Amino acid sequence: MKEVIKLVHAAVIELIQLTEPFTGALKICKEKDKKGCDKLQSEDKCVNLEKEENWVSGHAVGEELQCIIYKNHDCKGAFVSVEHEGWAEFPIKPKSFTCPCVAKEKKKD
Repeated sequence: MKEVIKLVHAAVIELIQLTEPFTGALKICKEKDKKGCDKLQSEDKCVNLEKEENWVSGHAVGEELQCIIYKNHDCKGAFVSVEHEGWAEFPIKPKSFTCPCVAKEKKKD
């Protein structure tokens, strides 16, 4: 009986994960090589980073997710894509970013 409950629970969790939107997030770091990171979410909105912070590296949370960092506040100016692999050192000093809200899709086997 316990095995059946575990299987049903796992199926329910998978169904929830397939239907609920996933909020994209950026792990943004104060050190090179993606160390000393904070996880920040934007929910498809532009997020201005604190002026005193010096973010130098980071990566998107999620294998197929892409966030965008911007050189200026309000998601303006030069920008760089940040994917799951990320950057050991950003080519620009980010002052704002955005990550999409995406629906999780079941991967095809």
